[in-house]
Order: sequence, then structure tokens, then C-alpha cells
Amino acid sequence: MEPLAGQLKSFFDIYGAALEKFDARAASGFYGFPCFMISDNFAGALSSPDELTTGLSQAYEFYKQFDLAKVTYEFTKIEVVSEKLVRVRITWKFYDSKGTFLTDSDYVYLLRKENDSFKVYVVIPLDEEQKMQELIQKKNVPV
Repeated sequence: MEPLAGQLKSFFDIYGAALEKFDARAASGFYGFPCFMISDNFAGALSSPDELTTGLSQAYEFYKQFDLAKVTYEFTKIEVVSEKLVRVRITWKFYDSKGTFLTDSDYVYLLRKENDSFKVYVVIPLDEEQKMQELIQKKNVPV
């Protein structure tokens, strides 16, 4: 069996590719339900793939304003919580179609191993709101 770090890399490589393509349906397939999103200013639960797909589609419209074309990431921490649970901290990096760096943002994901693959059950955006506000100001994009 592939080591944990390799399994997580494979998972987030494919997830990141779905984000790059703005494929909300594919991205929602990486989640288990209900899934939870919580930050300093928001807490919510999504009970179905359709709910998540709708939310991601709305978020993707926001990102399209910045000509988002490439998404990369790096793990900043991987913590085994239990036999099936893993907490992962990731820095996502966002680039436009010219390869220009737009912004980065840190997230914590709680994943559960199910049938030899992972599903995201909790997402904690650590600085997304601040980073998006900075990007809006930098690019002078109306909200």
C-alpha cells in the first residue's frame, strides 16, 4: 500500500485539477456528507453533493474574475488523528492564465479514509476571507 503522504498527494492532485477546471461536480465528489465548513466568520453544513456543487459553482464565478488558470498546493502539516482520520494543512497557490501569482490561502482539511480513498468532511479556511479581500483590492475587481 502506498504511504500516507503519497495517497494524500494523489488525492489533492486530482482535487486541484478539478478546481483548475472549475468542475464543481467533480470537486464535490471528493467530499463525504454531511460536510462542514467553519471559519472565524462562518459555520455551515452541506448535506448533499448537489448543495456543495451549487456552492462551489458560485465560488468559481468569483475566481473566474481573476483569470484563475492554475492551482498548486503544498502540505504544511499532516497529522494522523485515528486509524481512518487524517488532518491536513495545505497552502493553496493560485495563478492566472499568464502564470502570474494571484494569491495563496491556508486551509485545514479533516479527511476520512473510506474504501481505500479519502473523503473531506471538514474544511477550515484559515485566511481565505482576508486573502480574497486583498486580491480584490490589488486587482480592483468589483464585488
